[in-house]
Amino acid sequence: MSAFELRVSLPCNPTTWEADSAEEWYNNFRKETEISFLSVLKLYVNPGSASPPAQLNALSQLLILHGLMSLSWDMKRRDQTSLGEFHLSDN
Repeated sequence: MSAFELRVSLPCNPTTWEADSAEEWYNNFRKETEISFLSVLKLYVNPGSASPPAQLNALSQLLILHGLMSLSWDMKRRDQTSLGEFHLSDN
């Protein structure tokens, strides 16, 4: 599965995640804005379009890193496939 197929939101902030009560969790959660994994990943792939959100927690940063590594792997695999097809058609 390609990273661009993941239509999910990034995890909530640590203050929300580690809330001591349901009420504290709710109060923190409703102040947050939902951040799409795919939109942040696209910002890193196209750095001139806009700046990535500064408030990403460590888990979100790790998920984005894995998404970038997945895209790199996909591009390398496609390059190898296209080079292989090119060599086959030359013969």
